[in-house]
Order: sequence, then structure tokens, then C-alpha cells
Amino acid sequence: MTPATGPVTTVIFAGRPLPESVPLGTREDVGWAFAYTDEQRRSLIEEIKTELTGDGRQECAIYSWDRPCRSTMEYTRDELTGGNVWMNIGVAEFPPQGLTAVTEYGHGALVFHVEHEGGSRLFFGVNHDPFPSPPVIRYDTGGDSLFPRRSVFSLGRLHAAVEEYILTGQRPTNVGWTENRRSDLPRLDPRW
Repeated sequence: MTPATGPVTTVIFAGRPLPESVPLGTREDVGWAFAYTDEQRRSLIEEIKTELTGDGRQECAIYSWDRPCRSTMEYTRDELTGGNVWMNIGVAEFPPQGLTAVTEYGHGALVFHVEHEGGSRLFFGVNHDPFPSPPVIRYDTGGDSLFPRRSVFSLGRLHAAVEEYILTGQRPTNVGWTENRRSDLPRLDPRW
């Protein structure tokens, strides 16, 4: 392990699948991207800019902590579906806060989460110069929640916020923030 010179940055690219050509029972720490030094952090910033292009949906979760995040997974048979899947076996270490960046339709959105007793507090990025007709960006692919329309940014603003978070470990100041509960997020119209 490379010794840290400051906080360790962990980035989880949601679209990067785990390998499927391994024997059942294989256990490993998930292959996330880590940066221990300022040089590695700058390289990781460029990797994120390359990955989060807004072509299709891309998402990454970014954490800054005194150690790398980790989650141990096991490749096992899923009795429910009959297929083989990677399952979290319960060993997970994450800091109490992090930044998630989502891009879709050539634009992006940000959410900063802070874990506390009893749940999470979610702070959504606010564009103080909003687009007249921003695209709809899904909060997650598994549900019908959407980012608020005032939370949609240009890719340049999103990339700048991600860079600031990686370099400082603090919630970015180049965008505004507002706290929302997930239950208060706009929803997809079921008629779509």
C-alpha cells in the first residue's frame, strides 16, 4: 500500500462491472480506484472527467477519508435468480460523508451525503444560473426519483465541483447546496 500524504480518495465507478469469469467462492475487495498522493488525486480527477462525459448515464461515488474504503464481495450462486452474482458479505468500511456525481444527457447533478445516527442527510447541488429547460436526470436507476431540475449543471461545473472535493475533502463551494429528503425528490410520471 502506498503511504498516504493526506486523505485517501476512493472512487466507485458504478458502471464498471466486477469480473464474471472467476470460480464460485472467490472473495476479493472490490476493485475501486484509490489515490494516496496529490499526483494520484490529479490523475484520478482526469479519469473521472474522461468517465463522466454525459453520454448515456454515468455515476461515481467519491470519498475522502484517512484510509481507503473497502467492501469485500463473494462470487456466489444466487438462489433467487439461478445465476451467479457478486454479493457483499458484510465487510464494508466507508466514511460518514461522500459526494456522488451523475451525468446523463450531456449534463450532470451532484449529491453530498452525510451519515448520522438514524439515517442520511442529503444535500443536492443547486445551480444558481439554472437552464431554462434542463434534462431530467434520474437520482438512481432502480427507482423513480429524480434530481431536482435546479440541481442540473453543465459538465464543466460538475467536473470543477468533483475536482474541488477530491483536492480538499470538503463539500464543494463552487455550487450551492440545499438539503432534501429522498422522499421529497420529484418522481417520474408513471405515464412516461
